[in-house]
Amino acid sequence: MTVPAYLHIVQYCAFGIAIIANSLLLHLIRMRAGLSFGRYRVLMISFSIYAIVYANIEIFTLPVMYMQGAGMIFYVDSVLKNHQDIGLLIAVSYCGCLAFCISMLATHFIFRYIAVCRQHHIHIFNGYKVYLLLIPPFFLFLIWAGAMFVCYRPNEVKRDFYRKVIADLYEEDIDQVAFIAPLYYGACFTTCSICAYKTYNKLHDSAIQMSKRTRTLSKQLFWTLGLQTLLPFITQYIPVGLVFLLPLFEIQVGKTMAVPVYLHIVQYCAFVIAIISNCLLLHLIRMRAGASFGRYRILMISFSIYAIVYANIEIFTLPVMYIQGSGMIFYVDSFLKYHQDAGLLIAIVYCGCLALCISMLSTHFIFRYIAVCRLAWKMEVYSTEFLT
Repeated sequence: MTVPAYLHIVQYCAFGIAIIANSLLLHLIRMRAGLSFGRYRVLMISFSIYAIVYANIEIFTLPVMYMQGAGMIFYVDSVLKNHQDIGLLIAVSYCGCLAFCISMLATHFIFRYIAVCRQHHIHIFNGYKVYLLLIPPFFLFLIWAGAMFVCYRPNEVKRDFYRKVIADLYEEDIDQVAFIAPLYYGACFTTCSICAYKTYNKLHDSAIQMSKRTRTLSKQLFWTLGLQTLLPFITQYIPVGLVFLLPLFEIQVGKTMAVPVYLHIVQYCAFVIAIISNCLLLHLIRMRAGASFGRYRILMISFSIYAIVYANIEIFTLPVMYIQGSGMIFYVDSFLKYHQDAGLLIAIVYCGCLALCISMLSTHFIFRYIAVCRLAWKMEVYSTEFLT
């Protein structure tokens, strides 16, 4: 369906209210805000003017946003939607206003803090100096809008990705409308999820012709792979996701004291367990995994070798992470911590292992999907041909 009419009615009403309210506020500031407001009047006027400009930018944008899979599309639904260059410019300006708004509000808080808590420094805003507070908002606006323009501008990959959903939901031609869109290439998690879902359904489909032994073995391998994937998801990917998310809200996480001894004891114990268990697994694969496992033995051996290598990299890293304010530090606490070049290299390799792990697991899911689903499909075809 197309964008509902009431949505645009709400946007136009909000535009009218914003223009009237901020024009009235400007009039009141001019007529009623006397000397007692001091140079703060400049910031009040500036924010009201920004609000009027933003209202006009929004009405020339009329943004429509939709999330699909690993991406989000933001397209212009105003009179500029079929003017791709101007529409792209107004879209990135709309996004840049988000940075401008919060930074403008930050300058207000800075001014009020100095006016109340540091009154002896209020002179720094005398005369033209108060206008210097407007430089950071404009700078952040340019940075943010520029980043949107460079990273999220349209290309053929994004057009192909959103073409069908935009046509089906909004009856728009993606080649004609102005839009910006982030598209995250998180293919590994998607691959694992899709292949796992289809494999699970096939294994529990009684109509599929498969020997009891093969079905049992495939189920065991499936659940083993699922647990094998769940472990790094809980111990690696969720913590790493939080590490990137929490600084956005300036949530402090970590101890403000020396790294406790028990943490390193746990890390060394985990290292020993990982080495022993994966060496044992390699031995079992070599001795017990017969012809029924087929070429899947190679992937099993590869992942066990990766796990051993990763355990050694982690013990050479002994990572310590701490979140403070809007930043996060990751430092090496092993014997390499005072060897900056080698320590930096091992820290980077440690981070790269996160990508290697999930991509290797996705290859396992792809193999199991082909082994179960495609093999079953071929057996169905052969059975049909035999009966006919």
